[in-house]
Amino acid sequence: MPVRHRFRLPRIDALRQARMTEDARLDAYVASLSSEELAASFDDATTGIMPQRRPRSEALAHLVNHQTHHRAQAHAIPT
Repeated sequence: MPVRHRFRLPRIDALRQARMTEDARLDAYVASLSSEELAASFDDATTGIMPQRRPRSEALAHLVNHQTHHRAQAHAIPT
């Protein structure tokens, strides 16, 4: 028996547009940073992990890599 959702899933074209908008926003932010700003370190604290100091470029690389994980989860929802 198919699973019935109590909410309407967004249409794929709306999801695609939202993803493209967010990608463009992230691209513009990264492009606005100088080499010095990318290399600058900051304190980063996540749940359950001691604060750590790391370069902004490393954090941005992690952000892009981690969103791939969530995209895969989103692809699995309708299947």
